Amino acid sequence: MAGFDESRPIFLQLAEMLEEGIISGAYPEEGQIPSITEFSAALKINPATALKGINLLVDEGLVYKKRGVGMFVATGARDALLAAHGYEPAVGGIRKAELLRRPGITLAELCALEGRELPDAFVARRAEIEIKYEGYIQKQLAEVARQSAAERRRIPPDIDYTQIRGLRTEAVQKLTALRPETVGRASRVSGVSPADIAVLLLYLKG
Repeated sequence: MAGFDESRPIFLQLAEMLEEGIISGAYPEEGQIPSITEFSAALKINPATALKGINLLVDEGLVYKKRGVGMFVATGARDALLAAHGYEPAVGGIRKAELLRRPGITLAELCALEGRELPDAFVARRAEIEIKYEGYIQKQLAEVARQSAAERRRIPPDIDYTQIRGLRTEAVQKLTALRPETVGRASRVSGVSPADIAVLLLYLKG
């Protein structure tokens, strides 16, 4: 699994990653998010786990599904998350998000500074994690996007796999026999390794 904390449920961490993507604008409102298949392939998690994580956001009204089309970020999702996580400006015009990125600073301390009560402990901890590890989360989101694009990359029907340098003999034979239409399907062919797919992608980029 792609860098997940195994001490916490993976589906919750995926939901948190998606929420951070909505907050940051990586997944804009009314924009489509990757499919269950794309998330599970990019993050190396079970599709059922990916579905469970995304359904948390569906249940909260942050994401909605269009039958036969895909999943989309709901209008107002970003504002709802910002309000829930306390991203409003703090004392002195400095945003809480900026202060929380500093080592040793907690949301409890910021709330005390403003004379406010700490929000729900789970929500507060979740907000701290999302903000302090924003860089890592953004990296994971970028990886999902990159993998999603590669998953959908079409392979020319007349491609000659024997002409692709670096492709293993077994991969050449399997791909020539099955003729997968996309790189995503090619990656799921038995006998085709991740290294073979990397070689194929480099060849297609030409």
